[in-house]
Amino acid sequence: MNGVKSAFKSRTVWAAIVAIAGSGLAIAGYSISEDDKAAILELGAGIVSAVGGFGAIYYRLIASKKIGASNAAAGFSATRRR
Repeated sequence: MNGVKSAFKSRTVWAAIVAIAGSGLAIAGYSISEDDKAAILELGAGIVSAVGGFGAIYYRLIASKKIGASNAAAGFSATRRR
């Protein structure tokens, strides 16, 4: 796998959370249908996406540096001419 993402952006983690919650509720005498589990999973993914989006906007607004790549980071060199 390439790249890294937050555990809370992983659908697998959310599915595990829903499964654990479902087990806990079953022990307590409640039951959750497969359709409800899927809906909870989608809701959780939507909430995480929204929080991530708001976080990105917030941290961009409070950032102290401009967005932009330096020439070196963009693959350009002052000594190299084409």
